[in-house]
Amino acid sequence: MTQEEINATNWSQSVGGVCIKDGKVLLARHTYGTGKGRLIIPGGYVKIGELAQNALIREFKEETAITVEPERLIGMRFSEKDWYAIFEVKYVDGIAESDNDENSEVIWMKVEDALKDDAVPDLTKKVIECAVSGNALDEVEYQSTHKGYLFAKEVKKGGTSLSYRTIMIFPEFENIEVIDSIRDRYDPLAKLVRPHITLVFPFESDMSNEELSDILDKRLSGISAFDIEMKGFTKHSDIWGNTLFLDIVKGQDSIRKIHDVLYENEFKEFNLGFEYYPHMTVGKLESEEEMDEAYEAIKSVEDVFRTRVNKISVEMIGKNEESIIIIEKDI
Repeated sequence: MTQEEINATNWSQSVGGVCIKDGKVLLARHTYGTGKGRLIIPGGYVKIGELAQNALIREFKEETAITVEPERLIGMRFSEKDWYAIFEVKYVDGIAESDNDENSEVIWMKVEDALKDDAVPDLTKKVIECAVSGNALDEVEYQSTHKGYLFAKEVKKGGTSLSYRTIMIFPEFENIEVIDSIRDRYDPLAKLVRPHITLVFPFESDMSNEELSDILDKRLSGISAFDIEMKGFTKHSDIWGNTLFLDIVKGQDSIRKIHDVLYENEFKEFNLGFEYYPHMTVGKLESEEEMDEAYEAIKSVEDVFRTRVNKISVEMIGKNEESIIIIEKDI
């Protein structure tokens, strides 16, 4: 950094940005300071007379070669000497590249991996969680003679900032590519969440992740790993839409047991009273006609899918319906 650049830098103001694309977050491995060797969101110091948003656009371009557009404010960190503003940013274009100066590499990492990676600092994990859960502040217009930008959580009647979560099994089959192929054609969520069996359907609650983890420890204490087998497809048209199910032919009782023990206790308020039918959704179609056509195309698939279930997962549903795994429990 030249002396001119040093003099033009406001050392008490800095910015960072969370950029998520296709379920992956952009991280840079720092080469200096307390963050040396760690994977941190891109960002840097604001220049004198520069807006925070413009500083962030510049820093992303300099550090990662990516063009971004700042959107919502995720959070602010304050200390006695400075402040650090963290934004959610939208990817515009570019191929991620290291600047080979302030960072040694720039990578796109799966969000769920970043939230578990020891090389990712806790602050970075917290702001990633805020970005995917929708817990951020929007730019709010206001009338004033003083030019500036206000970021706040607008009050909306009936609104809430609670995050949606769900409890699932993510089976790992040796021939899972067959399921992936079907879902790619017929399931709108195929690119957002892996093949799964839902135990507790999406719920909105102020229950903390720590509380949820403790509940699972308690309710799963008597559950052991079990085998499942899936084969054959059925079609269903009801209030949930026009769907295609991959049927479970072995392990239904164990799955239903977990579902029941959760809904009979801490999740009782979220039980809508419908009969639970253990299954894996592989398609959701706009009309019955499309569902019938899709069913005719897959009903002859004779593959059998077998695996052992030894883990229960909790998924946070991001603002774009992407799946973020926040808790995993071995059984």
